[in-house]
Amino acid sequence: MSFLYLFFCSLFIAVHSQPPPPTGFFIDCGANKSSVIDGLTWSPDSEYVFSGVPRSVIIPESPYFVKTLSTLRSFPLEGRTQRKFCYVLPVTRNVTYLVRTTYFYGGVNGRDSPPVFDQVVDGTFWSIVNTKEDYARGKWSYYEGVFAATGKTMSVCVATNTYTDSDPFLSALEVVYLDNSLYNSTDFKKHGLNLIARSSFGYRGPTIKFPDDKFDRYWEPFGEISPPFQSLRELSVSGIWNLPPSKVFNTKLTFDQGNHSELQWPPRSLPASNYYIALYFADDHNGSLGNPRILNVAINGIEYYSNLNVISTGVVVFATKWPLSGLTKITLAPSSGSVLGPVINAGENFDVLPLGRRTVTRDVVSLVEVKRSLLNPPLDWNGDPCFPQQYSWTGVICAEGNRNQTRVVALNLTSMSLQGSLSPKIANLTALTDIWLGNNSLSGPIPDLSQLKMLKTLHLEDNQFSGEIPTLLGDIAYLHELFIQNNNLTGEVPHSLLVKSGLNLKTFGNQHLQTQTIFFQIFLCHPLSCVLTFVVMPFLYPLFFCSLFIVVYSQPSHPKGYFIDCGATELSVIDGREWLPDTNYVSAGVPKSINIPDIVPTLSTVRSFPLDGNTRRKFCYVVPVYRSAKYLVRTIYFYGGVNGKDSPPVFDQIVDGTFWSVVNTTEDYARNMSSYYEGVFLAAGKTLSVCIASNTYTNSDPFISALEVVLLGNSLYNSTDFGKYGLALVARNNFGYGGPIIKFPDDQFDRYWEPFGDSNPTIQSIRNVSVSGFWNLPPSKVFDTELISDQGKPMKLHWPPGPLPNSSYYIALYFADNRDTSTGNSRVLNISINGIEFYRNLNVTQAGVVVFATHWPLSGLTEIKLTPVIGSDVSPLINAGEVFDLLLLGGRTVTRDVVALEKMKNSLENPPLDWNGDPCLPRQYSWTGVTCSEGTRIRVVALNLSSLGLQGSLSPNIAKLTALTDIWLGNNTLTGSIPDLSQLKRLKTLHLEDNVFSGEVSPSLGDIDSLRELFIQNNNLTGEVPNSLKVKPGLNLKTSGNHFIVP
Repeated sequence: MSFLYLFFCSLFIAVHSQPPPPTGFFIDCGANKSSVIDGLTWSPDSEYVFSGVPRSVIIPESPYFVKTLSTLRSFPLEGRTQRKFCYVLPVTRNVTYLVRTTYFYGGVNGRDSPPVFDQVVDGTFWSIVNTKEDYARGKWSYYEGVFAATGKTMSVCVATNTYTDSDPFLSALEVVYLDNSLYNSTDFKKHGLNLIARSSFGYRGPTIKFPDDKFDRYWEPFGEISPPFQSLRELSVSGIWNLPPSKVFNTKLTFDQGNHSELQWPPRSLPASNYYIALYFADDHNGSLGNPRILNVAINGIEYYSNLNVISTGVVVFATKWPLSGLTKITLAPSSGSVLGPVINAGENFDVLPLGRRTVTRDVVSLVEVKRSLLNPPLDWNGDPCFPQQYSWTGVICAEGNRNQTRVVALNLTSMSLQGSLSPKIANLTALTDIWLGNNSLSGPIPDLSQLKMLKTLHLEDNQFSGEIPTLLGDIAYLHELFIQNNNLTGEVPHSLLVKSGLNLKTFGNQHLQTQTIFFQIFLCHPLSCVLTFVVMPFLYPLFFCSLFIVVYSQPSHPKGYFIDCGATELSVIDGREWLPDTNYVSAGVPKSINIPDIVPTLSTVRSFPLDGNTRRKFCYVVPVYRSAKYLVRTIYFYGGVNGKDSPPVFDQIVDGTFWSVVNTTEDYARNMSSYYEGVFLAAGKTLSVCIASNTYTNSDPFISALEVVLLGNSLYNSTDFGKYGLALVARNNFGYGGPIIKFPDDQFDRYWEPFGDSNPTIQSIRNVSVSGFWNLPPSKVFDTELISDQGKPMKLHWPPGPLPNSSYYIALYFADNRDTSTGNSRVLNISINGIEFYRNLNVTQAGVVVFATHWPLSGLTEIKLTPVIGSDVSPLINAGEVFDLLLLGGRTVTRDVVALEKMKNSLENPPLDWNGDPCLPRQYSWTGVTCSEGTRIRVVALNLSSLGLQGSLSPNIAKLTALTDIWLGNNTLTGSIPDLSQLKRLKTLHLEDNVFSGEVSPSLGDIDSLRELFIQNNNLTGEVPNSLKVKPGLNLKTSGNHFIVP
């Protein structure tokens, strides 16, 4: 198979001496001295990590708890979420390492339950760390993976996410050098391995590890109730594939002679993915005496290996990429001629992880040098600077360049109190377009940056730089903004800068600088009857000024779109809008009612989706839309105890192929409030799918209360490139307003404008105005109130009110004056965000203005400052604002593959419940049984729907999935004829066995050059087996159990 490689290895058995301790790092996190435990030397962690706080915890008096669990390192949650904190260890490039992280919470954060967070290796998202169940049972937790070192260091990081509610931590870290023979059929340049289970079958003792396993792998005991346990003679196994410890062959699971056995292992439900599976066997009988133990191995009804001869020297059978989903059943059946019953000793199962991308090495090296020149670099400046994307370094912005290389394109470290100097190595970051280092305490000279040919903005203002200004700055052709004011610079301003066309240059505040000249340009344009002012801003992300045309307009018509009352059985009318029951838009889940008096009708029902066996499965609402139209999507959640637990589940939501956000309604529900999430997306097809999905941190059935999909006007947010991005609402507020949420009918698109007040500015009411026909079409009601500062004083506004993850944001600020400005009294102000100029000399009039930026970098808490300019007669004010996180779209499966799968779905009477939305994306939520290609052009390459109880027929449209290499549909109840598959030129395996297919087999199957495996046994097929199949070289053909004519 193209996505499956099966191997059989005979084990060489020999006695060997006790191994030396494994080579690598054994780090006792939070410890202040070394210790020796079970022959392993554990080191304190201070040499490998540069942030966090060491802490002690009380561990139970039990041999199960070792000393390394009595300390941990805790990392601060305060500030922005989505930050990673890394251990960095020296390694040997291209060598494979076992990485194990160990966690024991011990109540260190003062809460009953441990936090949930992420862990990352280099640029790869490894897994979510959720130790809640283990901790509740008084146990510690560990995670293990296998990764190849791609450089001279390896970073292992813990990272906060939106579902992290207290400080993440780490108790112990092991990075162990592995022998080249271990797992070496895996392509470690493309994949890592995440341990799911490693078990010694039939064993009941403590975990097997070092010194029994020379690499300190953990082999957990595993036994079934029904099979008996037997003891095997002592065997010592050395020099074999994966080098399992001999001790795992001292016990086994064995089954009655002549009977097949079923083993549910791993013991938990698995998300749809590809897995590395290794099964280990050794007999305690001498096969040469004429008592063979030969068996057939199947996984979930699919043949894994046939006629496996288990001998006393042992065998290993493993697959490098085997698709699994849900519960896993391993069947061991004695083959004909086998005298003895089946036996199995041990097994390993790993999730095959696609590796994340890496930042270009020269950029990483340069940033490390910049870090070394700083006395107090950001705490998360470890690991890969750009990946995973949600955990890029604070202030570092990356982009994909030529040859799919990821480069650092911008640095925004403004107002971070940085001390030290600016390394000349910053000039090796040759893709940089923007550098913002203002308002710090950096000293020393400004380095030569003439190598930065793409540099557009350079902000070094308000520091302590000294020396002369590099003359060659004037030779950077794209440089349009140079702010070096308020430093200790000397000499003259280079003539090349003074005469540079289009350069906005600020040099004042340098006492010993001889020339201080300022150039500033604003470019004006007039689209859509707005005055559009383009200011050359950092990152060349446009910032706009729009004058608002104020008119009185009539009550808007109802928003166009879909208002879906999830779980409801009948239509209802609320606030003039029709809410529809959801049965026409969703094909899975269970409607449930919430019995709380006086609850809003749309919150009194939910649709709940089963968690059991459905980890990493998505359940989608699919609504018809206009292709290329823009839609507001709002999801609403009110738990109401519907799952029988006190706290609501945490899960994910998805739009088409794009991961939208984590849904965490815990805090709102504790305050007896509902929660909503809102985004703006472009319809890429004739339908839009809005999905909720369970993940490893989901502890009960996910649900949804209501869904709105509203058509938006073309002028709304139209400076955003919706072909590349979606918008996820962070905050939309009416400043100075204290009433209920403003929505329809005040907002014709039913956007929600929350009240927002601040303790410092005062609130005033202005006359009613109606604002129509201008950028973003805010409701007129948001201009009825305002926040205004004291006479002539600046206003500081901490908004949005919480810390933000490091990302780019769409920001829109709305202003309208409450006075007659024709009398000559002006309200002119400068706007800055976190100390960076956002807009200056903004004249606020009765006509109103909007100022917005489409890509503005933010991280942590945000401060907006409104400062009256010299000569302004009145104080600053502000009426409303919107902030959206800019979401990079997740891509789409090739349309013809989506259409073909939809038609195939329609031919099935009971397709998998999650066959809605995009089949391949997000990758962790691909459809059950669907395997997709990597890269930018996403195709369906394999179908594995074996043993799913499918009924119906096989659509001829499956032949339009022309990238298919493997089709597994065995052990179902599919009827009808086998369609013509001759278009599938890449097909290698076709499994249709154990169904009810009828009719004749097409001779054209023999024309598929790549076909190597055709299983059609046990159907109702008739006619003759085509000669083209009988004589096809290299074809494994199985046809028994049909009604074929034998010539």
